[in-house]
Amino acid sequence: SGSYWLICGGTNGYNKCGLVEEVAQDNEVHPVRCCSDTQLPDFTHKFASCEAVAGRKVWGESEIGGVCYESKTYAEAVGICESVGSRLCTKEELLADCTSQTGCMYNYELVWSSTPVTTYD
Repeated sequence: SGSYWLICGGTNGYNKCGLVEEVAQDNEVHPVRCCSDTQLPDFTHKFASCEAVAGRKVWGESEIGGVCYESKTYAEAVGICESVGSRLCTKEELLADCTSQTGCMYNYELVWSSTPVTTYD
């Protein structure tokens, strides 16, 4: 079992979730948003902030196969993104709004990132 960063779905200069980031255990359930390094059906690239941070274009989507996945574990979230040829977004991509305004009202929710939480002594 591990822990991963949850990131507010829409940070874009102000904080819609009450907090920008939080740590979650991988067996908790949270909303899913996916990222892709190539254009996939329904995936969009909306904000220059995303490209600036990522150093490349990243496309994002919330309605995966037309479905909003609100309560999924980390492993389920990974599988959902992989099922359409995409991946979970990194903490940095989410903070740069790579998936902001892609649907499901998740701009106001803390969503899974692929970035593990590491502890430093």
